[in-house]
Parts: sequence; C-alpha cells; structure tokens
Amino acid sequence: MGVECIFYGGAGDHEKGELGGVQGLFHDTELGSRFLLDFGQRPDHWNEFYGFPYRPKAFNYLQIADLLEMYAPLREIMRPDYLRKMGMPKNGPTDLELLATHPHYDHIGGVHLLRPDMKIHMHETAKMMLYIWQQLSGRTNNQFVDFIDQFTLANKLGGDEAYVKGLRATISRDIHTFEPYRQFKVGALTVTAYPVDHSIPGSCAFIAETSAGKIAISGDLRLRGRGRKLTERFVQAIREQKVKHVFWEGSLMHFDHEGTEDTLVMKMAELIHGRTFVGYSAPPRDMERLKSMHLAAKLTGRILCIHPDQMIYLRAFDGEHGFPNTDDPNIAVIMTQKNKGNLDNEDVPSDIIEADYRYWERQFISWKKWEKSGKKSDKRQCELIPSDPGMGAPRKGKQRVTLEDIARYPDKFLVSMPPAYMIDMLTAIRPPALSRYIRSHPAPWTKDMEVAEDRLINALARFGLDEGQSPDHLTPNRCTYRMHTVHVTGHNNRRENREIFAQFGPDVTIYAYHCMHPRDFAEDVAKHLRVVVPIRNQPFTIHNANSTA
Repeated sequence: MGVECIFYGGAGDHEKGELGGVQGLFHDTELGSRFLLDFGQRPDHWNEFYGFPYRPKAFNYLQIADLLEMYAPLREIMRPDYLRKMGMPKNGPTDLELLATHPHYDHIGGVHLLRPDMKIHMHETAKMMLYIWQQLSGRTNNQFVDFIDQFTLANKLGGDEAYVKGLRATISRDIHTFEPYRQFKVGALTVTAYPVDHSIPGSCAFIAETSAGKIAISGDLRLRGRGRKLTERFVQAIREQKVKHVFWEGSLMHFDHEGTEDTLVMKMAELIHGRTFVGYSAPPRDMERLKSMHLAAKLTGRILCIHPDQMIYLRAFDGEHGFPNTDDPNIAVIMTQKNKGNLDNEDVPSDIIEADYRYWERQFISWKKWEKSGKKSDKRQCELIPSDPGMGAPRKGKQRVTLEDIARYPDKFLVSMPPAYMIDMLTAIRPPALSRYIRSHPAPWTKDMEVAEDRLINALARFGLDEGQSPDHLTPNRCTYRMHTVHVTGHNNRRENREIFAQFGPDVTIYAYHCMHPRDFAEDVAKHLRVVVPIRNQPFTIHNANSTA
C-alpha cells in the first residue's frame, strides 16, 4: 500500500534525465485516487521527429503519439473523436484527474489530446492565460480550455452529412480553479496549492495529503524573480508540515546562471543608453519580463512598443501584480503594416484596412496615434542612467505606434521584435548607426532552435546589428553569444537548490524530475538527503514514513 508513481515524461535514467515534458501518474492505492501531474509535450523528444510548423495529422495523432512515445499511453483519457476516427472503441468513464502546475507548453502541451470531461485543476490565472493563448492561436490548434470536436458528422439542412463546426463542435473542458493556500480535493486526496515564482503567472507548487504521508511537488520555480517570497513560503510549508517526500525540478542546474529581474532592468538600461534604435526579443507570455522591459524603457526615457498579442495579455491583468496598465504613458502597441498599407492612409477606407487585421487586433486601430512632443525632457529618469531623449513627458492614454514612427524617431522607443516579425520590421525601420538588438530569452537548446539562431544572426548582420561575440551579461563567465543576451531563467541554479535542501532534515527524500542530470541531486545539491531518480516508464512506490520507497 502507498502511492504508486510512474513518469512518462520529465524523467529519463540515472545518467540523463529529460528537461520538460512532465507527465507523472500518481495512484494512491489505499484511498483509490489517481491524478496526472501535468501533461506536457516532451520538447527534445518531439523535435527528433517534428519541427515547426509540422505536427501529426488529427486523424492519426494518437497512433503516432503512441508509436513515438510522445504522451502517456493512457487510452482512457484520450479524446473520443480521435479514437472514433481511428476506428477504436469508445472509452468508458475515468476517475483520473489532471493537476496542472503552470501554463507552459512542456507542462500542458498535450491537453488538446484529453477528453473534455476529464477534471483539470489549475490556478485561475493559468486558465486565463491558456484561454487567451487558445484564442490567439486558433481554437483548433491549442484546445486548452475548450474542446473542439473535429470528427463528428451531422446532417445539414439539405440532408448531406458534414463535420460539425463552431459552437456545435465546442465543449468547455471540466476545469476547476483553486484558491492559493486553501485545501481542495483531487479525487479523495486533499491538496493545497502554493503560488511560486516562475516566468509565467499562475505557476503553483503543491502539497498533497496521501496515505503515504504528505507529498510536496515543486512545479517549476525560482528565487530570483519578484515573487521570491512565494517560493520561500512554499519551502517554509514543507519544513513546518514535516513533509518527507519532495518532488523537485532541477531544470537548469547543469550550467551556471545568475541575475535577478531587477538586475536585468539595470543591465538593459545600460545597454540601451546612447543607442538609437533598440530592439529586443523575449518570451511572449513572460509578464514579469514585460514588466522589466517597461521599467527599462522608463529609465531611459523611451516608450515600450509591444505587439497586439502581448497587449491582449497585458489588458487581461489590468494593472494587477504591478504589471503596467494599457494606458501607461511608457507603453504602446505596434500596429504593423498589413496588405492595404498604413493605418493612417486616408485614401484607404477604414473598413478595408480593418479587414486586413485579425478580429482581436482591430480594437487597437482606434487607439490614439503616438505623436512626438516638441518639449524638452522632464528628466524624470534614473540618475544612474543619465538620458536626454528630447521628448516631452509621455501623455496618458492608450496609444499605438507604427513602424514609420519608429523609423523616424528610433531613439524614442524600446521595441519588441520577435523572430517571426523581425525581417519585416527591420526592412521598414532600416536601423541607423548605433542601433542594437538584445536577446532576453533562453539560448537555443534543440537543433531546430540552433538553425533558427543562425537565421537570426544572418538577419542581424544584414541590417547592421551584428556586434560580434558578446558575453551573457548576467553571467559573464559562462559563455558568449553572437548577440547581446540579458536573460534571467524561471528556475533555480545549483547554489539556490543547495541552500534550500540544507533546510531539510536527513529523513526527507528528494525525487529528482524535470532535469538533465539527476545525479547532481545525489552528488551535490541534496547529498545529505535520500534521492530517488524516477526512471521514465518504470513504476515506483512511495510508502509511509515508517517504510522505505
């Protein structure tokens, strides 16, 4: 008796683990409750077979997922329309529930394969982020919140059969949101969620009460963001509740990395100072990073320019958690040129211009166009970064900018420039001398990403933005890149994990998952504790405190 566990992703062997793709099945045999810890896409494994924009076809997705071991082989939880299309029998009821730690693809990327009546537990902010993500990417691509039936036939008015679409094909998933620090039920288990510091809002760790005692699950976390105290509160709860079994992620212990979001702001401001055009790229749903870029823009007297998809996320928070409001004077939405030309071209009817934009982009067309002020700066910049942008105090109100604005006044803005937009943007802006590009996201770790990196470097060189080798500015002794890199990860480093585990007694067992080199736990950061390394596809059992696992 106890809790039987098996990891189908986010685990490897004692020598080499797996970074991401967490899919952990927990079964309390005494209480009769089961839950899945996340259901993420295994990014490294996935990229062995597929690269953007290619993916398995819907009609045989499950067959390919089984053959290539992309997802847990749990037929009972898979979507019925795919099973039916493959000629497989309908699955019966299931008591298996999903406990989602946070809305990153390597933790929730397989949710679109799940049946719509499966209970899913997540933070309400995670649900909001996933809903926006689903709507922006096309509802059939990322069915995080809604299930879209793709293979159900129905009679049309003329009598012919056709696949149902739209609302007739849409079923809301059975998502249950929880309140932080308050107990909720996952089957017969009592669980408490602890918000933690990570690179995306809605990230949580958990403590579950089981027949084997309390089990802690870290999810993804860090200590170097603005939510450090959240992570510390979770660690304190583990100590105070005398939790003996702790599942802990070790994503980025295999290389040194330092820096905080606050030091990132100052380094960004330093790299921006004295430059004309400055573009950067960052994870699109990393709201803490957006806040950091906004602060860097304010420090240097610039306006942060972000794209409509990121402005949608910002609008959803409406100033919560210290994120800037959409009408903040130091932020604006970039409306890039579409098929019919400039938004402000009076020769083109507005309804024609609107037709070129996606429905959720059209709301920004009416925002007030940014105009350069002739006043001198009010000099409300940080004293450490002296600046005289020659621009009056930004006016309050929702504002939009065009690429033409940025081309004419490149030193007035800090511009979000994701790789997908880069060539079009640089072609329109034509960066002048003393321009700069800054990367604020992870360096590539897959072959596909390395190829994309080469393309990016080619583009930077073509437009005069290649400044040669540059150190990682927050960890200068680690490595260099062909571009300025200022990035803080969403995970602890080796030193921080060592300091956390030093607070645990020798009767605590650490279960090392979501890490490249699980031996680092036993040989370094948790060597005074008992360490168990989950082996992918191999079950193991957690017994009560008086037994051994």
